[in-house]
Amino acid sequence: MNSNTLYHRLGGRDAIFATVDIFYNRIELDNRINHLFHHMDMARLRSKQKLYLLYAFGGAPGYSGRSLRETHAHVKITHKQFDIVNEHMRATLEQLNVDKNLISEVSALIESTRADILNLPT
Repeated sequence: MNSNTLYHRLGGRDAIFATVDIFYNRIELDNRINHLFHHMDMARLRSKQKLYLLYAFGGAPGYSGRSLRETHAHVKITHKQFDIVNEHMRATLEQLNVDKNLISEVSALIESTRADILNLPT
């Protein structure tokens, strides 16, 4: 496996799993967006997110879950809510003392998913 992937540069599986847990702790406490997750099984969501990020960051050869567009089709997410989620990921990585360049890379990767998550025309 390529050692230059985000997966490796972020610290591998355990670091990514810890990131997801801290990230969702932040999300659940944020009254601006936590209502988007009230109907969800958060343990299941965390587990799926961990698997997705392993793939997205280059630590797994594939992902067998639904596409981002399909997963978010029923949710009306605004640009502002998307930005808040991205900021929570940035803050989580800062809390974990991740290098600023890596944080920018992760943030750009998240930004690249905006159209799918907001179900914007392609």
